[in-house]
This record gives sequence, structure tokens and C-alpha cells, in this order.
Amino acid sequence: MRRRVGKKLAKAKQEKTNKLNGFLLLGGILLLVTVALYGPKLFNRTNQSEIIASQHIGKNIPLNKVCMVRGDIKAKDTHMLRIGDKVYFGCCQKCLSKLKNNVNNVQYASDPATGKMINKAEALIKLNPINSNKVLFFESQETYDQYLKLILNE
Repeated sequence: MRRRVGKKLAKAKQEKTNKLNGFLLLGGILLLVTVALYGPKLFNRTNQSEIIASQHIGKNIPLNKVCMVRGDIKAKDTHMLRIGDKVYFGCCQKCLSKLKNNVNNVQYASDPATGKMINKAEALIKLNPINSNKVLFFESQETYDQYLKLILNE
């Protein structure tokens, strides 16, 4: 009688272990499938922003490719906002609203070489050589060249 009870307990324990292993295996398979399906999309975002940035190294960046609030380059054209005789660009309605109302003086930037406040609508826009995810606004090509000399000498 004891042998039967012992065998039943062992069998029940084995069945429980088999179920647990089955759930672990199923969970592992689901994890692999999720990574296979969504992993490339996650990694591709970083690569896409690097590719976009690399296309603009040393070049003037078109106004319509920049969000003037966030200071970054966009893959698609941004939205135009005309204020008087100036044209600004933002990536979304929230940014356009900030530009329209000049929240925190967002229509202006400090030229990194001279410190002079310039209107972003009139600025020369270049890729930030220190942070390639961002742009810098310059008064002219001359001040951009000055900036490059400054950072290369450091």
C-alpha cells in the first residue's frame, strides 16, 4: 500500500514538474518570437536617426527637416508656421504652439560661437558635432567656422 502511495506521489510530482517545464518552454518561445518580431524595429530607430544625422554632417540642414523647439532633425518634413515675415518649423502641434506663443523665447537661440541671440527662422542650421542627435543655430557660416575652430582646439 505504501508503495502505491509513494508511486502516486512521485507520479504527481513528475507531472507537476513536466507542466512547469512546459510553461517555461512556452514562455521562452513567446519571448523569442516577440524579440524576433519587434527587436529589429526597436534597433532600427537608433540606426535611422544615425543615418539621418550622417546625411547632414557639415551641411546646412533644411529648415523643414528640423523641429525648432526640440532642436533635432526629423526624417519627414516638419510643419510650417508663418509669423509675420518669419517662417518656423515644428514637429507637432505642441511645438507649433510654443513657437507661435514664443514660450521661453523659443523663437531665438544663442549662436554657440558668439553668444549672440539670433532668430531661428533666419539662422544657419548645422548638426551639433558633439551631439549628433541635435542641431545648432548659427548667425552665419562664418560663426559656424569659428565654432568649429573653438571645439577642435579644446
